[in-house]
Amino acid sequence: MTQYRVLTSGELSLAYKKVLKEAFPQTELKPLSSMKSLMSKGIYDIMGLFAEGTPLGYICLWKDEPASSHFCLIDYLCVPKDIRGRGAGSKILEATVKHYPADTVFIIEIEAPTGDEQEDNLINRRLQFYLRNGAYIADYETALFGVHYKTAVLTGHEVSEDVILTRHDGYYKRHMGGIIYRKFVQIPLKPGEKPNPFSTWHQLRRKSK
Repeated sequence: MTQYRVLTSGELSLAYKKVLKEAFPQTELKPLSSMKSLMSKGIYDIMGLFAEGTPLGYICLWKDEPASSHFCLIDYLCVPKDIRGRGAGSKILEATVKHYPADTVFIIEIEAPTGDEQEDNLINRRLQFYLRNGAYIADYETALFGVHYKTAVLTGHEVSEDVILTRHDGYYKRHMGGIIYRKFVQIPLKPGEKPNPFSTWHQLRRKSK
């Protein structure tokens, strides 16, 4: 029997240390304190899927408004290393879709190919995972903190791309300082436009103080 639920503070700290830090490079992973800050504002859900009390994986969702889950940015989805490749990721995504309102639009940021064969293999596997699970690729791309992303969308109802783009941009516009937003957020990334200089979440925190 599986259970899909919000993580406790202790479970979050353990998941961050043992799973998220292993699954994502430091350049991509928000500090734990930043996650907890967003959670305290009611706009960040960190959910876990458990089988008989054993974690199958975690998903972090950034909501566009505290009282609404109708647009969610899938920030991170990860599975413990020892059970990857057994379908747990798909089960987490399926449980997430069932948990949130039927008209929820899930926005997913997937790194664009870089030209590095090994890195692009991982990027393409990530992209194919979401496509297999019902997502589609939007017509606009982004650059966030110097990294070029494709945009994927998972939803069960029709919604215009202009609306999705506006909501996507709104996550960063509302929660980043004006200078940080203008310097590091490009939504959309215009054809022929290059990403701005690279910066990690940890560097951003220092620059915003």
